[in-house]
Amino acid sequence: MAKDKYTKQETWNIGVVKFFDDIKGFGFIASNNCHIPRKEYVQDFHVRGSSFADASAKSDRVLVVFEGISVASKVRRYNKNSEEDRRLGITYYFDHEIMHLKDAKVNIFHDLSIPRIEWLPEVIARIKNQEDRTTESTPLLIKHFVEKS
Repeated sequence: MAKDKYTKQETWNIGVVKFFDDIKGFGFIASNNCHIPRKEYVQDFHVRGSSFADASAKSDRVLVVFEGISVASKVRRYNKNSEEDRRLGITYYFDHEIMHLKDAKVNIFHDLSIPRIEWLPEVIARIKNQEDRTTESTPLLIKHFVEKS
């Protein structure tokens, strides 16, 4: 597994295939979280055709899970029935759920299909652990949770 360059830990990410050119054999995946301690961080991961563990993931705007720091490997489709994928998906809640593509913003949380009961603990933890919590920020986190469909 690749090691995250900031935490030096093995890392998996969720992203959206920006594009993949079968003829040229490469493309890019947009991702946010990537274990970077900043909000709205966006990183493009280079991906080669041989990096796909799942050939059906080679389509534009497919939600994928992959390993890597700047080059994606072991790329496969996100599986909403996988507890491991859903746990990873929860880490993208709120600050990292929007993926910026060239012509659009994609809210990946809509496609993650994680039952509310599974991400409620994340909302509670964020409220409890928010160092700069204010009387305005707490209702925003709760509103964000309630408005999810």
